[in-house]
Amino acid sequence: MIGRTISQYKILEELGQGGMGVVYKARDTRLNRLAALKILRSDKIGNQESKIRFVQEAQTASALNHPNIITIYDINSENGLDYIAMEFVGGQTLEEKMKSKRGLLTETLKLAVQIADGLAAAHTAGIIHRDLKPTNIMVTDHGLVKILDFGLAKLSDSRKLDSEADSTLVDQGQIAPNTEEGTILGTLAYMSPEQAEAKRIDPRSDIFSFGSLLYEMITGQRPFYGETKVSTLTAIIRDEPKPMRDLSASTPAEMERIVSRCMRKDPERRFQHMSEAKIALDDLRQESESGSAHSIHPKELAPLRKPRLAWFWPAALLVAAVLALAAWVLRTPTVASQPPLMAIPFTTYPGSEGQPSFSPDGNQVAFTWDGEHENNTDIYVKLVGSPTPLRLTKDPRDDYGPAWSPDGRSIAFLRHSASRNEILLIPALGGPERRLGESDGATNIPGPKLAWSPDGKWLATRDCSPQGSCGLVLLSLETGETRKLTSPSVGMLGDSGPAFSPDGRRLVFSRNILTTVADLYELNLNAEFIPSGEPKRLTFLNSWTPSPAWTPDGSEIVFSAGQWGTLNLWKMAATGSMKPVRLSSVGEGGSHPAISKNGARLVYEKETTDLNIWRFDVSETSSQSAPEKLIASTRMEHTPAYSPDGKKIAYSSNISGSWEIWLCDADGSNSSQLTAFGGPFTRFPTWSPDGNWIAFDSRADADADIYVIRSQGGKPRRLTKGASLNTEPAWSKDGKFIYFSSNQSGDAQLWKMAPSGGDVQQITKNGGRAGLESFDGQFLYYSRMNAKGLWRVPATGGEETLFNMPSLDSMSRFAVGKQGAYFISREKGETWIEFLNFASLNTKQIRKLTQPPHMGMSLSPDERWLLITQIDQHLSDLMLVEKFR
Repeated sequence: MIGRTISQYKILEELGQGGMGVVYKARDTRLNRLAALKILRSDKIGNQESKIRFVQEAQTASALNHPNIITIYDINSENGLDYIAMEFVGGQTLEEKMKSKRGLLTETLKLAVQIADGLAAAHTAGIIHRDLKPTNIMVTDHGLVKILDFGLAKLSDSRKLDSEADSTLVDQGQIAPNTEEGTILGTLAYMSPEQAEAKRIDPRSDIFSFGSLLYEMITGQRPFYGETKVSTLTAIIRDEPKPMRDLSASTPAEMERIVSRCMRKDPERRFQHMSEAKIALDDLRQESESGSAHSIHPKELAPLRKPRLAWFWPAALLVAAVLALAAWVLRTPTVASQPPLMAIPFTTYPGSEGQPSFSPDGNQVAFTWDGEHENNTDIYVKLVGSPTPLRLTKDPRDDYGPAWSPDGRSIAFLRHSASRNEILLIPALGGPERRLGESDGATNIPGPKLAWSPDGKWLATRDCSPQGSCGLVLLSLETGETRKLTSPSVGMLGDSGPAFSPDGRRLVFSRNILTTVADLYELNLNAEFIPSGEPKRLTFLNSWTPSPAWTPDGSEIVFSAGQWGTLNLWKMAATGSMKPVRLSSVGEGGSHPAISKNGARLVYEKETTDLNIWRFDVSETSSQSAPEKLIASTRMEHTPAYSPDGKKIAYSSNISGSWEIWLCDADGSNSSQLTAFGGPFTRFPTWSPDGNWIAFDSRADADADIYVIRSQGGKPRRLTKGASLNTEPAWSKDGKFIYFSSNQSGDAQLWKMAPSGGDVQQITKNGGRAGLESFDGQFLYYSRMNAKGLWRVPATGGEETLFNMPSLDSMSRFAVGKQGAYFISREKGETWIEFLNFASLNTKQIRKLTQPPHMGMSLSPDERWLLITQIDQHLSDLMLVEKFR
């Protein structure tokens, strides 16, 4: 296999073999990155049960997104070979690491906390690993843990797999998977008593296996061992392991208590959640680092075999020699490697908490929370280490964007109104509010909403001009005057997320070019905070890049980048002279970072969002029928598109771990993945009139471009080129053109090109996006950035006309039928599906929406069904990182 190329993966070397297959180190020739390729063994090809397990492993692991869990890139078959492509992790397995000398207790605990964190995330997602063991855990050279091989994983009782393997094959101590009661699963030495007795299991089984793992990491011996498999199973069910301090005298009593609680025979007496074990271990780690807990002294671990008795005096002499050697080594100065950052939950309340801001002393955090009933967003303050927050605001309108004043006395925030937002000030301990001014009415623009100047005299915020340019302004707290800072082009979403450098001489912010595309810019300021020169672009990630935050010394900027649902935290030099580096051990799904003024703490918002595609009956006779959740998962689905015959639906989803185009039948069944880019944002599918092709946009080659692919599958073909952002394609009725939005002329405008590629033709000149052709092909309907209403222009170009639809904002989607257009309106706190009649220009409310809509709307060819993407769940918590650096 060495040197062979499978799909885009060129095999470089063999990494290891197991009962299920062979793992190779490979290079992804398309994305130019290393990958691990797991290929099902050739002698297993005919075994359907093994294939089921192989697919189950990839599907299960790809549903998890955590820094301590291996990332799955792809699952596929080529020329009879089934394979999973996953991230390549350099380093050692935990088994290999355990064969070398152990380090201090704190080093062992750092690994244990990460393992617990990864398993806690899996359990939260409803997934049980079922086969935790040293060979299924990798430790990188930097000390980062990665949990591998979810081949025996199953969804817990709260979430079922569609199909499960049912096999009783035994292979080298592995019992093949069967998730039903009555069949033994897992590796014998590490399984729980309920596994050994073939009982139904839950996540507490993993907690027992985790305890067995900890026992071996500390003592060098397995807790249960027998001469035969049967005797090993009997020991797990009946016997208690030797006390850990009999095998390692320096083991702290608290460590033995934690391991013992993990390994209780009765699941009811164990830790009930892996997060509880993680917190206990993390507390012990902090005590160990402070010197209040004893260390495990280095010694050679025993091999994995039956424990043997040892004579006391030789052992005592050996321990004394090791201690003497350790003391001599500790006299020699060494450069300690920095352990990976660890994030712990700061808030875990019902609903969503977000937008944190540190007090100047770094001991309190102001944030937003929509409350226990998730019905109104207010400002809260929480002391680090305290479980209960203090509620500051109680207005029935939503409050958001808190920013702590430099003197620590007050907190500025925004209160949402119908068109403009109020800027208010409230004492940090609560009290009367003071109105400072107004700001732009948008609430869905990411990043910080307000930023204090270091002297506490000015607030930076976002505001829009009557012409539609949304830039940053300064508001004086003394006089109420405003001063313009930035003036982006009218065709953009504008600037947001301001953050002053510690010395106040630089302002970093996010410039939104399109809905999901923004980069960081820096503006120099003089001593009076007057702009000096034009903003300088710092990042070129061509993704969503909100939420900048400065480190206290002003040398670096921490920010989030990615696409909605796949954001991560990054760090870069404030000069922009070096490429950004991802904070790989924290910040998964993170945004809105805040850093304490002493730099010791980082807090950020971690989001969980569930987007689903709903079907509404919009016919005259069935207006009261209930909507149907048609395409749904625990991940995200959006931008649906009916096929011309109405029998198929194309849509975008990240259910495979990356955003791809998927197809399903019109009733939502028989979903199949069409594209396999493996990372970039891919969305907005649109069908050719004959149904043979699908156009879509993707960032597969860094810039956003238009692609086409056969609806039956095949290799995508890129149509647009260059450094511009080309998005939201739509096919003309005669199939001769593809319309799309592009900023190649500077602002976002509508363009068209032939499906074969080649020359492009500009349609609009005053801004345009989301263009859809009229039923007769004469006109193009579209919306504009930062301008409400539906617009129309001849398909060949010409006069651009505004329809009387002020309730359609620039973020809304719409669908064009024979007589008119369906669209989403947001008025007076309510969201409706409305219909605009092209002849009379009258609008009619069709259906009130109970959940917020998102990108995507499609009308069936018979104009009975309307597909709309809804945000069915959006939750967020705050995460805290201590000893941030």
